[in-house]
Amino acid sequence: ELFSELGASVKNALVITEGLIGYLKNEEAATLSKAIYATPGFNYWIQDYSQGKMRRHKQSKDLSKKMQRTPIQFNEAAPLQFFGSHGWKLKENIFILDV
Repeated sequence: ELFSELGASVKNALVITEGLIGYLKNEEAATLSKAIYATPGFNYWIQDYSQGKMRRHKQSKDLSKKMQRTPIQFNEAAPLQFFGSHGWKLKENIFILDV
């Protein structure tokens, strides 16, 4: 209902869900992905997801310790293909430790 209401009032919106996907179960992430994609006016989506092992940097060790206390549930092996199967086309993929 919220997406329908917002989608009706925008023409070219960017949706940002940074810090959310990891906490969702795969099925919940799929539902969200499909709902955002299906909303007219929601044309871009910035999100984050977990993929692979952490790199061996001090920052990744610190982050890894913090994540041990966090219930990360999204565990799709191929997240780009997962979201692509809902219609999304990748424009850019940036790894957090590469910034």
